[in-house]
Amino acid sequence: MRYEEAGVNPEAKALALRRARAQVEATYTPEVLRGLGAFGGLFDAGALKGMRHPVLVATTDGVGTKVLLALEAGDVSGLGFDLVNHSVNDLLCQGARPLFFLDYLAASRLEEGVLVPLLASLAEACRALGIPLLGGETAEMPGVYLEGAWDLAGTMVGVVEREEVLGPERVREGDLLLALPASGPHTNGYSLIRKVVAGMDLSAFVPELGTTLKEALLRPHRAYLAEFLRLKEAGVEVHAIAHITGGGLAENL
Repeated sequence: MRYEEAGVNPEAKALALRRARAQVEATYTPEVLRGLGAFGGLFDAGALKGMRHPVLVATTDGVGTKVLLALEAGDVSGLGFDLVNHSVNDLLCQGARPLFFLDYLAASRLEEGVLVPLLASLAEACRALGIPLLGGETAEMPGVYLEGAWDLAGTMVGVVEREEVLGPERVREGDLLLALPASGPHTNGYSLIRKVVAGMDLSAFVPELGTTLKEALLRPHRAYLAEFLRLKEAGVEVHAIAHITGGGLAENL
C-alpha cells in the first residue's frame, strides 16, 4: 500500500515547501545558523551578549476559526500576518522584543494553492518584524482534521532585560492609559462572526464599513511593536501592556 492510498501525498507537500523555500530563507538574519529542513532551527544566542540579564519569553497561539472564513472567501494571504502579529503583541505584554518564529500548519490534505500562500504570508510578516521564520511543522493528517479544514498555530520567542519585564504589579495610581486602535476583529470572535455572516455575500460592499465584508473581516491582526519601540526611544516608562484578545476588555485588563 502506498501513502497516497491512505490520503497522504508526501510529494505534493515537498513540492509546495520547495516553492516557498526562497521566501522563508529571505527572512533569515545573521543569527540563523540552521533553518528550514533541519530537525531544529539554530539561532545564535550571541545576539544577546550585549544584554545585562536577558530573560527569554515564549508564546504560542493560533488564528482560531478565522481560517475557515479565509478559506470560504478564497483568500488566506493575511493569515500569516494574523499569526505572527498576534504572537508579537503577546510578547510585548512582557516588554519583550521578538527573536524568531516557528509555525505549525496542518490539514486533512495539504493543498498547494493554500499552503504556498500561507507560507509566503508568514515569511512576509516575519520580514516586516525583522525576525526569521526559523522552522516549523507542516502536517497532513486525514482522519484528524475534517476534509478541507486547516489548523494554524505558531510559537514566537523573544527577549527582555529582567528589570524591564512588564506586568500589572508595576502599575501605579496616576499612570496614563493609552488605547491603540485595532485593524478589525483581529483573530478573535470568529466563531460568532461566522454565524452572524453565514449566507451573506462576502464580496458585497458595505457602506458603513467603507469596504467589502470580506476585506473588513479578513484584515490582518495589527502588530504594535513599532509603537512600543517609539515609546521606549522617547524615554517613556511603560509599566504594563494588555493585548485585547479573547474575552475583550473585561478579561484582559
